[in-house]
Amino acid sequence: MDTMSVLLFSEGWFLEDFTEFVCAALIFATPIVWMILDYLRRVKKNNQQTQILLTAIEKNAGAVPEELVQSLNKPRKSIKERLLDRLLWGIICIIAGVGAVVLTVVHYCTVGSMDDNGVMLGIGIAMLAVGVALLIYYFAGRKVLRSEIEARNERRQYDFGE
Repeated sequence: MDTMSVLLFSEGWFLEDFTEFVCAALIFATPIVWMILDYLRRVKKNNQQTQILLTAIEKNAGAVPEELVQSLNKPRKSIKERLLDRLLWGIICIIAGVGAVVLTVVHYCTVGSMDDNGVMLGIGIAMLAVGVALLIYYFAGRKVLRSEIEARNERRQYDFGE
């Protein structure tokens, strides 16, 4: 049995397949672990908020101040803040994608073969695509936001009688 394991690990195909398996497992397992941890964090936060509200109800005999309820809820980002986040991440993804593509091309020009750089080229193109999609989302959202701002300004003018 010991000789068999030594033979398997000395074979190049086994190491390459094992490395690919580990990389694939990490790529697919990381988002799943992230979602599970985020879910557990949200459940814990919800339980803590519920406990605080129950304690407040018990002490005030049924009256819960609105300020307490509002202070427990995290304020949501406005549409403008979310759009600016999309712009930021779009630019970051485009820069990272261009960097990966340029590095792949430079490596190809200096070495003369692609070897394993096809993966890096694919990652760079994918990053570029994500960056462009985020920028499209930003510009489309900005257009919608502009019409909302104009409508809000018109309502204010109507309210003030200007």
